Amino acid sequence: MNLGYSSSKDHSKWGVSMKEKVPVVCIGDVNRQQSQFKRGGGTVCIEDRKLWKTFYDSIGSYTDCGGSTVQAKKIKETNN
Repeated sequence: MNLGYSSSKDHSKWGVSMKEKVPVVCIGDVNRQQSQFKRGGGTVCIEDRKLWKTFYDSIGSYTDCGGSTVQAKKIKETNN
């Protein structure tokens, strides 16, 4: 296979709960710009601790709702 991939055409997004007690990951491709409203998109949210931890642990820092930069804490392994 000789396939190319252009990230400039990628509209995918993901979000992760910042609360360990709510292990939710959302992945989608919703187009947010007005010029893209004619195109469909969708998002799915999954509650799964292992998936959540994988995404959460990839975050070094984030901007909270107040606009402050927060260093993400690392979550310890559990047997859950």
